[in-house]
Amino acid sequence: SSLGAMVREALSAAADPADPRFRLPAPRGAPPGAPPADPAAQLCERCYSDALFSLAYQYRASLPRSELPQSVTSRPSCWYGHECRTQRHKLEHAARLNHICEPAPGRQRPPRPQPPQPLQPLQPPPPQPQPPPQQPQPPPPPPPLAAAPAAGLAAGTDDAPVVLD
Repeated sequence: SSLGAMVREALSAAADPADPRFRLPAPRGAPPGAPPADPAAQLCERCYSDALFSLAYQYRASLPRSELPQSVTSRPSCWYGHECRTQRHKLEHAARLNHICEPAPGRQRPPRPQPPQPLQPLQPPPPQPQPPPQQPQPPPPPPPLAAAPAAGLAAGTDDAPVVLD
């Protein structure tokens, strides 16, 4: 079957509410639980791409295994199933594994890594405890003064009285 035939079949089935095989995704940016896009509505390029990808997946998933070649049915399933990001940029991975399946239990796609947080400025180290302030010490007392010689005593002698005439 050609791509054009697949698209026509998927679009006509998506437009028919009685045909449960195909449903368009909700428009990009719609709140969770929003109704699917109207197949007759005009879509922007991104919404059209999302709708085409979704219909192609649903179409492939709807094909009975008996209609698929053995080279497709013998592929092991990717742990991440239809949520696998690698299948979109590595053709070898997409061709080697089956992605038309649910992720294996406990193997849901991990969340995208968060951008690194900006570095915080360095904080100065906490102040070191200071010893308690010392009480000011009173100045030392001055040295004792030498006693003045007593009257009638001559300095530098054996303190013997000196008689002055």
